[in-house]
Amino acid sequence: MSYITPEQVLFIHYRIIEETGGSHGIRDLTLLQSALARPMATFDENDLYPDIFSKAATLMHSIIKRIRDRHYLFLLLFLRHASWQDA
Repeated sequence: MSYITPEQVLFIHYRIIEETGGSHGIRDLTLLQSALARPMATFDENDLYPDIFSKAATLMHSIIKRIRDRHYLFLLLFLRHASWQDA
């Protein structure tokens, strides 16, 4: 499975800001990295989020509080990268 990288999120954020206005940059890169890593979480070598939909839901939960106006784009990118169409 392919996951979204912080670089991809920052690129999308940059493009949206260029088109719609607002402030560039993020408050805390560590929080972004943590949110993006959450769908990859495991315990005892088992996925905590075993299917694409639970992974997408946990990603949304992690980022919706931080970047409300852009979260749908990141969800769609995640699903596209994870080959949701093929799942």
